[in-house]
Amino acid sequence: MVVLPVPAEVTVILLNIEGTTTPIAFVKDILFPYINVKEYLQTHWEEEECQQDVNLLWKQAEEDSRLDGALPIPAASGNGAGDLQRMIQAVVDNVCWQMSLDRKTTALKQLHGHMWRAAFKAGSMKAEFFEDVVPAVRKWREAGMNEGVYLSFRECRGTETVIWASYRGRYS
Repeated sequence: MVVLPVPAEVTVILLNIEGTTTPIAFVKDILFPYINVKEYLQTHWEEEECQQDVNLLWKQAEEDSRLDGALPIPAASGNGAGDLQRMIQAVVDNVCWQMSLDRKTTALKQLHGHMWRAAFKAGSMKAEFFEDVVPAVRKWREAGMNEGVYLSFRECRGTETVIWASYRGRYS
């Protein structure tokens, strides 16, 4: 591990997760593929946050309607359980279409972030860290510094906190 001196006036160390504290492979091979949209929507559909995600995806689908192959998300008709399952499937199909094109829409990233946060909170996903991260963070804490994390996929609000909580739970 390379040790760099930290000026005394520094009180916070801000770390980027992707490739700095965590292997890129974790992001690429574990975090991104961890997407089960249908299960997530069925579990969280009634929650306000999920409805905000669906609304944002619906707006994105409206904008995308002129694109070749775009998959629409119809407005709810209020016809009970059958309508709910039709809506959920339309959202799933749209999300899969966006992912197949490697799109980076805010709507898609926000949904991903909420799904990952739920997985971290449930303990079904744990973050991976490089071996030098733990000693460095401990050293910074002993020196009275605080650490924070940043994710370049910024639309995933809250995910960085849960990833870091996963880190702290295992290494504090």
